[in-house]
Amino acid sequence: MRTTYTALQGGEAGVSPQQLQKLLHGLGDHPNIVRWENLYLSCNQVGLVLELVPGGDCQQLLQRHGCLSEPAVHAMISQLRSALAYVHGRDVLHRDVKLENLLVNTDVWPPVLKLCDFGHASAVADAQGEIEFYGTPGYAAPEVLRGPVWAFAADVWALGVVMFALLANSLPFERERS
Repeated sequence: MRTTYTALQGGEAGVSPQQLQKLLHGLGDHPNIVRWENLYLSCNQVGLVLELVPGGDCQQLLQRHGCLSEPAVHAMISQLRSALAYVHGRDVLHRDVKLENLLVNTDVWPPVLKLCDFGHASAVADAQGEIEFYGTPGYAAPEVLRGPVWAFAADVWALGVVMFALLANSLPFERERS
């Protein structure tokens, strides 16, 4: 098994190291969520050993291939929907679904997609009443930009933005939100 190591500095993530550890333990195993092998905690860093996914992320895939075909996007969005349904079924919001947080195994076509980077994720109960924005404006639902209001629908909105981006090789709201 091949792995990669990622370190988060204190303050980068929307959750504490202990919250991240609890959240990752609760997610278990899903074929479209990057598998974490180990977690190392220090006073100001979190080190994650993750499954290595050959092919990079969806943003890099678009840079290499341009717009993707409808059948390929359909397969990839179905995988993302499955990953989000799994995460939401455990009462967790991802809050940063975007091309760069979707790893792709390009050893097969259409690519196998893996949702990653749970640094802004939160349990639904913990997110209620939060007033801080997490995520990326180009992928954020209108209610998140105005509020923010955190709900499963915000992740589903971001899924739609990802679908548009995979088909058009651009974000739908780049000019309005930058």
